[in-house]
Amino acid sequence: VCTGTDMKLLRPSSPESHYQTLQHLYQGCQVVQGNLELTYLPPDADTTFLK
Repeated sequence: VCTGTDMKLLRPSSPESHYQTLQHLYQGCQVVQGNLELTYLPPDADTTFLK
């Protein structure tokens, strides 16, 4: 079980670290407790870590 986030629409201070944080939180996760918020990602972001 992975913990979700509650960032709403707050803009991250660093897009690169935001993406890395999302990868760290959700890679290999099968159940998210709370919100799965995928905001402010570039159009070409690799989201295969969510499979």
